[in-house]
Amino acid sequence: MSASNLNVSLDPSALGLLIAFVDHQPFKSSALRSRLSSLRKENRLPIEAWWSLLDELYLQYPRPGLGLEIGQFFQPYHAGLLGYLAMHSSTMGQALLRIHRFQP
Repeated sequence: MSASNLNVSLDPSALGLLIAFVDHQPFKSSALRSRLSSLRKENRLPIEAWWSLLDELYLQYPRPGLGLEIGQFFQPYHAGLLGYLAMHSSTMGQALLRIHRFQP
């Protein structure tokens, strides 16, 4: 079974991470920023769209360690419900068990 058959998607709150990164760059791409904001209004973000956005970010801001630089802007709300559960759980395993109460 290929990955495309699994319908893997992200909570669009993850786009907040990319928006925070773009907003802190000296050269801001208004087209990219607008696209990120527009996609954030969707119910889900297909994983293919996420990878495409990361590729686009690299084309706009090509430098080694870009993923680590983007990661410095991470906040728990970028992970949606799981981020909040992780903040209030002793372990990530506990957070993953608790998420079943809220998402099937």
